[in-house]
Amino acid sequence: MTHCIEENVDHLARVIAAGGPTPDDYPALAETFLRLHAACYTEVDGLSQMTTPIHRLELFLQQHKHIFRTTESMQGFAWSKPRGYAGDFEIIERIYDRMIADDPQLAAWDQFFHFAPGADAVRNRPGYIEGILRAGNHESLLSLGCGGARDLAVTNREGALRRITLVDTDADALGRAQENLNNPAIDYTIIRKNVLRLRDLEPVDLVWSAGLFDYLNDRLAIHVISKTRDFMNDGAEIVIGNFAKTHASRPYMELVCEWRLIHRTEEEMAALMTAAGFDEASVTVESDATGVNLFARAIK
Repeated sequence: MTHCIEENVDHLARVIAAGGPTPDDYPALAETFLRLHAACYTEVDGLSQMTTPIHRLELFLQQHKHIFRTTESMQGFAWSKPRGYAGDFEIIERIYDRMIADDPQLAAWDQFFHFAPGADAVRNRPGYIEGILRAGNHESLLSLGCGGARDLAVTNREGALRRITLVDTDADALGRAQENLNNPAIDYTIIRKNVLRLRDLEPVDLVWSAGLFDYLNDRLAIHVISKTRDFMNDGAEIVIGNFAKTHASRPYMELVCEWRLIHRTEEEMAALMTAAGFDEASVTVESDATGVNLFARAIK
């Protein structure tokens, strides 16, 4: 095992010495992270748990902190968590904007970050919710864990909705959401509160949550979905996103960025909905084009 770890860390060193990864390096680099991930993590209830710390890798990342521990790079920003939690609205907006550092070596790693299917899955969210809005007859929407609400910028178009309620615990995220959503025809309600403590909301036609449930265990997820059901009109729809267990960029995301999510299968997503009180016949689960983003949908 030690020999295997050394070989894989040595491969990372060669990539750095060459000036950073090029597209030709991506498949081998992904395999390197996969092997290192398998050597130290095991999955428990969808969440990776470290069983054997790889001190050689930790030392390597620290030795190259100008690449892996700087907020100037995508991976460094994700690792640093300057707002105190993983997946904050700033890293999500950097993903939407395909932010690339000016430094050539950092730029090479940023391009590798954006090539990952997980990053593409984030960027697919606006198109997915736009499809739902165009296909349905919704007048009101509740967004749980809205962050900067870039996924909902599609509602800035004319005739999208009449009312949007945005919920998040981060005041700055809500401030950014207000900047990103600027349709004068929509009545916005901003709520800074933990979703577990929501009370007495005006019923809506559509509940949307793109990136919250990856951080909630089954018990909390079922509680939130069940409680949210009380805020839905009859015939309203709820749509919750979650990364799939087949997420191919998971090893890199967890090893380098220390960004861990609760990954679920389609069956597990459906089970959350039925456990929260939705009729099984009304529940569907589908994915985006990457296969990374799962979306569980149910009708009240």
